[in-house]
Amino acid sequence: MKIRSFILAVLLLILFQTSAWADQPINDLKTPVEKIMTLLKASKSQNKEKQEAIRIKVMQIIRDTFDFHEISRRTIARHWKDFSAQQKDEFADIFAEFLGSSYYEKIRDSYTVEDIIYDSEEIVSDNKALVKTRIPRETGDIPIYYRMMLKNGKWKVYDVIIEKISLVKNYRTQFRSILRKESPEQLIERLKKKIEDRKTDQEPGRKNKEKEKPDTQ
Repeated sequence: MKIRSFILAVLLLILFQTSAWADQPINDLKTPVEKIMTLLKASKSQNKEKQEAIRIKVMQIIRDTFDFHEISRRTIARHWKDFSAQQKDEFADIFAEFLGSSYYEKIRDSYTVEDIIYDSEEIVSDNKALVKTRIPRETGDIPIYYRMMLKNGKWKVYDVIIEKISLVKNYRTQFRSILRKESPEQLIERLKKKIEDRKTDQEPGRKNKEKEKPDTQ
């Protein structure tokens, strides 16, 4: 009888945990996104100094929501072993700035909180999940899927799939081509230059005419 009671208690615990996890990935994504949207709405009526302060806050939320070290490792793939421990940390930090800025600019210029529809989530394994969202548009909805991983009790994004194109796979192809000819340090310098070029292009009176690709010559 005691054994049956114990088994029942374990089963109930598992069911409770499964139920609790069911909403966690989508909430761990939705909550920071809504915070970002609230900050962006507030920034529209602020001066440049306050807008910059808001941008810094948004970038911090992005860094907390995405696992950029995992994204970097998956993006660099087999060449990751060629990076020193210091280069891995530096690359993850620079790549976070590069991708975070791109994400920030797109949602700042294009999206509102009403735009994002959270369709579903799928628990793929004990520590992985897929959250499906979409952006409604007159010409057709834009599907955006987030691959998420559970780390230290929190679900974090490690890949984004936009219209069936994986962010990780897209940059993996670009970086693989670069690393065939250049060193990890040279790739890091490329990304630093892209970030500086972007800042320059955003200065008053200038227009950004080049595509955001780290392998641009």
